[in-house]
Amino acid sequence: GAGQPAAHGWGPAGYRGGPHGCPVGGGRGAGWVSANKKLGVNDRALQDVRPQDMTDAGKTLRSLIDRVGVGGAIVCVSDTLAVAVHQALLDIGLIPGIDIGLMGFDDDDFAQAFGLTSLRQPLREIAKTLLLSLTAAESGAVAASQGAVFEPTVIPRRSTDRTSTNRSPSAHEYAITHTAGNRTDDGGSS
Repeated sequence: GAGQPAAHGWGPAGYRGGPHGCPVGGGRGAGWVSANKKLGVNDRALQDVRPQDMTDAGKTLRSLIDRVGVGGAIVCVSDTLAVAVHQALLDIGLIPGIDIGLMGFDDDDFAQAFGLTSLRQPLREIAKTLLLSLTAAESGAVAASQGAVFEPTVIPRRSTDRTSTNRSPSAHEYAITHTAGNRTDDGGSS
């Protein structure tokens, strides 16, 4: 997580996690802490867990952006949260991939549409392991005492690519920042 933005020359990587109690966020947050320790960074002030309340979530996000600062990066627990950070950066005049590096998790359609660097889960490997485990359990084999850990793959895109010269906003960025009218089927505005 935090190592990828550093490899592209970004400064300290903050972390935007999910709400307290989110089962996915804990493991991903621990990965961020581990990656930062390998980089010699041990600053818990860079870790932000999104509150349940959306008003408070906006305030804590702005605080995280301020703590990371221009030249830093933000790693998010999901691509959905990365899109929210992407929009928050644009709202205050900062451009992801130029001013602040931005990275999500899961490599979903949002990551692709918004040009977000993301961590892709090895879904085939996960499914194969799950099926083998279920087949073994069905035949009476003793289940493994611990779960499996899978390494995601970094899918780099313009949100962390400081070398890219193409900085024109995508259709999605334009549609979000220029919201006059209703959306048409092609993602534009009418």
